[in-house]
Amino acid sequence: MLSNHGCFCAYLHRFKHENIADCPAGCGTPEGAQHVFFHCARFGQAREELNVRLGGGIEPEIIVRFMLEKEENWSAVSSFAKDIMMELREEEQSRRKAREPETIAPRVMQRRLADFWKHLKAESLGRPP
Repeated sequence: MLSNHGCFCAYLHRFKHENIADCPAGCGTPEGAQHVFFHCARFGQAREELNVRLGGGIEPEIIVRFMLEKEENWSAVSSFAKDIMMELREEEQSRRKAREPETIAPRVMQRRLADFWKHLKAESLGRPP
């Protein structure tokens, strides 16, 4: 999660696996690790529960200190991050399935057409494909 890699829209958008980088909650912010962990409304309730367990406001500047204070804090933050990542992975898979004909199939079709044209050109020149 901390690397900003994986199923964050901003990361997936960089590699053209998502059409937009913004958070699906509609806040207009690119969906990255810091946004999801500290600000995203989709995870507000779970974040508030974590906040109560840790006994204070979780902010980027102090989260590591909280984690290192007690093993139970580490477990709580780790569990929160794991739950978020599982939810994001499920959301990404749902979006991918929903748009499959629109974005995944054209890439496959483009590759197949390129192979077809290469084969056709080789045949017309009398060469083996």
